[in-house]
Amino acid sequence: MTILVQVIQTPLGAMHAGVDSSTSTLVFFDFDNRKSFDDLLEKRVKKWGATVQGRHPLHEEIEQQISEYFNGTRKKFDIPLTLSGTEFEVEVWNTLLEIGYGKTKSYGDMAQMMGRSAYLSRAVGRANSQNCIAIIVPCHRVIGSNGKLVGYGGGIDRKEKLLALENKGVQTSLDAFV
Repeated sequence: MTILVQVIQTPLGAMHAGVDSSTSTLVFFDFDNRKSFDDLLEKRVKKWGATVQGRHPLHEEIEQQISEYFNGTRKKFDIPLTLSGTEFEVEVWNTLLEIGYGKTKSYGDMAQMMGRSAYLSRAVGRANSQNCIAIIVPCHRVIGSNGKLVGYGGGIDRKEKLLALENKGVQTSLDAFV
């Protein structure tokens, strides 16, 4: 498998988009200055094989949809994805896709959405932290049971800005990017 990687600029910083050239699906989309990005990239190379700089036609669609999202005209993405993880992780990530634009859920809420006990909130949080398709698989929409912002691989400041974008509309939230 060959993963073609392209850097995509966003108002919150550069992100790496990895597209599987054989399936034409997005396999990762993450901030390049994420705390452990280099380690994650190394794991992805081992997991999926060769990762090379290159452009795939899907990269243009990703750039377009991300731009629309930040401009406030896109509420839901329709980019083909490959979610690669454990069975439980993939279940959690699919549940993330059910959390609507501008909505938030706690880890316990997510467990219950999956038909499981809220006591699995820590396991859901761990799986959530392994999501490697930021923004599109909206892990930023998960908050603590007390309503506070907790854990986000791209940084709490970015999580706050993404939620502001979704909750306040483009005009007020674009100021958050300055």
